Amino acid sequence: MGQGTRLSGPLGRPPVLKLPPELALPAVRVLAQVSDPNERKQRLLSLRPSIPGRTLLNAYVIPSLKELRLFEGTLKSGTVTRYGRAIATAADEREPKASELFARQLLAIDRERVGFVDWLAVRSNATPHDARRSVFAEFIRDVAPVTDERAHAALLDRLGKWVGYLLFFNVLRGDPTPGATGALSADSRHVRALSEARQRVPTDSELRNALLEAYAASTTRVGSRLYIPVALLRDQLGSVLEAPGVLLTDAQIDAILRRAPELLRQHSVTFSPFSGPSRGGLELPGMYAGFVSIRRKRTERTRSTKQ
Repeated sequence: MGQGTRLSGPLGRPPVLKLPPELALPAVRVLAQVSDPNERKQRLLSLRPSIPGRTLLNAYVIPSLKELRLFEGTLKSGTVTRYGRAIATAADEREPKASELFARQLLAIDRERVGFVDWLAVRSNATPHDARRSVFAEFIRDVAPVTDERAHAALLDRLGKWVGYLLFFNVLRGDPTPGATGALSADSRHVRALSEARQRVPTDSELRNALLEAYAASTTRVGSRLYIPVALLRDQLGSVLEAPGVLLTDAQIDAILRRAPELLRQHSVTFSPFSGPSRGGLELPGMYAGFVSIRRKRTERTRSTKQ
């Protein structure tokens, strides 16, 4: 990226996170719901029985949640922070909302301490397909140069774990599997939406028009009027809605896509699964959809005209 992309401020300092990201939200819920120390301990240990109890509690759960500003104090007498309680309450009501709140917290910490997300958003526009390790090395050179080999290795490890959280909670796009080496990317619209106040809710009429406009643009782009990738429609819909000032996260756009059959009653909306393991799709009841088709329903008039 060169000298022109060097960021200012004390960045390049990822939190030290040993807790696997998939345990973070369940751990916050336990600590928010349970105040008795013994019950807290037992319920936290049940999250990952394969990890020795003392290690899980004293090296993983409590230090990591403190780094994430979701917990204060000790296991015996500590409490979740105000934001940690908001996440736990949201998780009790609806998991996607809790994950998005978690994502907003991660983005705020990244901008204060690390700078990786905004750095990657700029970089993704230029070279989006580089392997992950080379991206990490380039970030360290640009933002937090380290000459000592041991310090460089330690920073690389911390950055890898931090990015694992950013991927798991959908701040970034890419494979969140531990040890994955595939490309990373940051969608600027999604990142801006995570960092801004809640936007106005579009009317159903606006959503109908936006869905049809986004689908038309998507089919033109891929050269097909049949099934198109859900990921493409998601990004196109985000762009169409952003034009009049409605900035939405990927999760908020996915909620609209799930409503597409209801919103487009004069159209047939059909989802189709991926043919194999993949990412970037849409969670539906009984299906992880990778493709979508929107076609206007044939009316009696159109049938008689064709006969």
